[in-house]
Amino acid sequence: MSGSIESVNRGVSAEYISEIFTAQRRFFDDGQTRSYHFRKAALKRLLSAIRENKAAIEEAMYLDTRKPALEGYVGDIAVVIEEVKLALSQLKEWMAPHTMTTPLTLQPASSQIVFDPKGVVMIFAPWNYPFNLAITPLIGAVAAGNCVMVKPAHETPHTSAILGKLISSVFQKDHVAVIQQFLEPLQREAFKRIDLRIGRRIE
Repeated sequence: MSGSIESVNRGVSAEYISEIFTAQRRFFDDGQTRSYHFRKAALKRLLSAIRENKAAIEEAMYLDTRKPALEGYVGDIAVVIEEVKLALSQLKEWMAPHTMTTPLTLQPASSQIVFDPKGVVMIFAPWNYPFNLAITPLIGAVAAGNCVMVKPAHETPHTSAILGKLISSVFQKDHVAVIQQFLEPLQREAFKRIDLRIGRRIE
């Protein structure tokens, strides 16, 4: 698999992102992502794609950051592979409701903690571990039953291109989509309500 940086350098509009969000929200509301079998199949496809494209991912990270292949594999690819394998092995347990003690005043009721997905989430990946820190949170979001928009780091265009190709080969866009580059006004809008000093949303 090879990625083209042409699409990485072309900004996307607010309308485009809104269309993706609306489609993903509809996909989520229809219950597509909620079943164990759907989540497991998606994670298995992701694991296979990462393994199949190991060399291309290493090459892309070298072009962007001059990371040697061994460093790229140990710091990015191997970590991600282990994360997917962990998610696959623990997914059923993570999805299971947890039975809790019910207060005497509420007897004979029973109590559970039920883990529901958030819906549509967005991941902003940094440049220093451009593959690891895009895919690792994606694994958790998919395992939790969410739809996802992934924004790779613009400082690593070759890795961003590979991420776009890999993700589009694994997921349909209504489930997981890659947003390669914001147009400048949209980028300002996305961050104007974020306090970057402490990394929390300002309400």
